[in-house]
Amino acid sequence: MTAAPERPRWSIIRLGSLVAAAAVIAAAFMTWVKADVVIFTLSVNGMDRDGPYTAALGAAIIIAILASVYTQLSSRHAFTAVAVFGALIALIGFLTWVDVEGAVDVDGTELEASPFVSVSPQAGLVITTVAGIVAATLGLAGVRLEEAPPPEPTD
Repeated sequence: MTAAPERPRWSIIRLGSLVAAAAVIAAAFMTWVKADVVIFTLSVNGMDRDGPYTAALGAAIIIAILASVYTQLSSRHAFTAVAVFGALIALIGFLTWVDVEGAVDVDGTELEASPFVSVSPQAGLVITTVAGIVAATLGLAGVRLEEAPPPEPTD
């Protein structure tokens, strides 16, 4: 008689990583930067800039987590991928945040040279950066927990 297949190994870290990845994908379609010029407002969505990269990295996190649950992929490898992809997402968000004025250009001319421009980060950029940090942290926590020996039973 054969043993029953092992049930999927869902954990809080895996579920949290999936939620963070879904937030990154959703934030890629949201407004990242808004520029208020004297008489008009210009918004830049994530898909106008680096959103496709962050969405692809978010999808890669989802694939890594699902592969570790339903295939023979090692949990340690999956969590390492989550940590690396999450760090890349956070880096993209951080670099866009640092150069928020450079993210807005009109016809190849950056608006920061204009004296009456107010450029500010918006919810999509904030969510992308925070969700990337969360995913990277959960990935590192998953790697760390996979290395820890199981607790010994007490009598």
